[in-house]
Amino acid sequence: MERYLTDLERVFRFFKANKNPDGISKLMEMRGYFSEEMRNFLEEYGVVLLNEGTDVEKLKNLKSNINLFSEKGNFLLEGRFIIPIKDLTGRVISFVGWYPDDRKYITIKTKLFQRNYLLFGMEQLPCETLFVCEGIFDSLHLRANGFNAVSVMGADISIVQREWCRLSSEVWGIPDNDNIGRRTVKNNKWDMPYLVWYGLKVDVPNSTESISIKDIDTLCNFFDVKDVLNNIPKNSLNHVINLTNY
Repeated sequence: MERYLTDLERVFRFFKANKNPDGISKLMEMRGYFSEEMRNFLEEYGVVLLNEGTDVEKLKNLKSNINLFSEKGNFLLEGRFIIPIKDLTGRVISFVGWYPDDRKYITIKTKLFQRNYLLFGMEQLPCETLFVCEGIFDSLHLRANGFNAVSVMGADISIVQREWCRLSSEVWGIPDNDNIGRRTVKNNKWDMPYLVWYGLKVDVPNSTESISIKDIDTLCNFFDVKDVLNNIPKNSLNHVINLTNY
């Protein structure tokens, strides 16, 4: 197993050594990010876009089966932004490739990672207060703003993932503001003491308009400040449900 972890770290080093120097700027533009906090965090976390023409064939020579290639030999993360997935100790155990196409996310299958048993960002555990999001970028954006946040990488959360969350003293679940997310809050499908929010709208600065917020990623980018959650208008907090009293 140590050899497997070493090979994963070797792959991660290869990605970073061959990264496109403009990759983070391209990602910021594509996702509408503009804060230096987010830029710096993405760089620090190791999010990369490989240079065009990078020779990835040498990765096929790894003795460990890390499944970076399809059965036809195609590199699965070609042209995608590569995000490392880490374990409790901070060691890389898999990778996610993101691009705004039909698939959006491609997760590399490894011996050490299964979505239903682990969280994205669990290297922060245990911690005092934890925010649990659906999407990877939701959690990254919260972390860039100074919060501990993980992602379940989907709309559902497993029993095992909930147990990992309980390593924190206070847990806040933040499903997306869509039909599935609203049902999650209404029926407490994540089984957490606090679930926030659906139907959330925020006022646009210097305007009479309001916008609907689908996810925490949009909210963080909209305010671009350290105390993101404190900038939610008080009249929107009626959508925060304290389920400990139910």
